[in-house]
Amino acid sequence: MVAEGTVYTLFADYGAWRRRAEETEGKEDDAFFDLCIRFFPEDSIAYFFPAYFIQTWDYGGTACWGGAFTASCCRGWTGSSGKNPRLLQKFSG
Repeated sequence: MVAEGTVYTLFADYGAWRRRAEETEGKEDDAFFDLCIRFFPEDSIAYFFPAYFIQTWDYGGTACWGGAFTASCCRGWTGSSGKNPRLLQKFSG
């Protein structure tokens, strides 16, 4: 651990990655970056604490998984049916 403000930290710009993903075949990468943008909705740039996390002290807090936000993220990844055939194929053998 280092003192605040003493190191540079680079964060991913998921909006830029999402635009790049649109140029590829398939939709899985598009869906992945859409999910990443849901985690950092203000400007699509990753940060220390995503949208599902409440910072309650300098270096941490609590995750708010469960409820509407979790359901929204899951629907965004799997589709409104809750199933992504290609993703399920990977796990069902």
